[in-house]
Amino acid sequence: MRQLLLLPLIMTLSSCVMHLSQGQCLTTNWKNEGFNDGTVGKPIRDLSQAAEDCMKFGIPVNVKDYALGWRQGARQYCTPDFTTGYMDGTVGKADSDIFNRTPLCMQANIPLKLTAYNRGRQQGLLSFCTYSNGFDFARQGKLLPDVCPPKLRAQFAAGWVTGREQFCTHPKNGFALGKASKTYPELCDPSIFPAFRSEYSRGLTMSLRMNQIQDKISQLNVNISDKARQYSLRETGTGHYEQGNNKSPEAANAMTSANEMVKEKQSLDAELFSLQVMK
Repeated sequence: MRQLLLLPLIMTLSSCVMHLSQGQCLTTNWKNEGFNDGTVGKPIRDLSQAAEDCMKFGIPVNVKDYALGWRQGARQYCTPDFTTGYMDGTVGKADSDIFNRTPLCMQANIPLKLTAYNRGRQQGLLSFCTYSNGFDFARQGKLLPDVCPPKLRAQFAAGWVTGREQFCTHPKNGFALGKASKTYPELCDPSIFPAFRSEYSRGLTMSLRMNQIQDKISQLNVNISDKARQYSLRETGTGHYEQGNNKSPEAANAMTSANEMVKEKQSLDAELFSLQVMK
């Protein structure tokens, strides 16, 4: 336990340092701070900066209280309850996800206890592993998860297969994913759904072109602004430019160059709009 109480002095920061005011130094309950960090699985904090801040006001930071609170919170975090398991079950979380808590539990020297959690998760899976949920899972482009118990697996899988057929046999879904630069869904095997893959590629190509256009428009805007500022050009009502007080030949050339870029930008704007509305 004594070693644990010294951990805040040697652990790396879990978040960006924020300097404490005198009021914060006076009112912060360090045991509660530790408990709150522990219950959500945050690593134990390095309080050296907080101690330095508060020392300026002659106010000590109770490092031992923080460590005690953190351990109490970590114990709760490492003993997930029935409700946590039930909620994880209802959304089909993999049983391996809960083991992401292991590193913090090892740091706190507290075993991960899953008895209540597992009961809750199994109860939650009863409401998750239905035909309709399997259907919805596939319709969202998700792979078939291996989470359902044997007696419920068939009905969930049947719904997933039906959902996959509806999702992957509509090429427009592939186009929408590609255009949004989303990852290609593994459930739509290209050897089975070639049209889906083809439309996905078309959408992805369109997405890349839109990004190129937006980058080019941004650069043109910068270049136009630079010329207008450097040569005192005035913008007209049509978005083009004319010479202002500067009547030099250089300013005239800058005006011509700016207006050529405006014309190019307008053409790109029109192309971008066309691509954005294309389905």
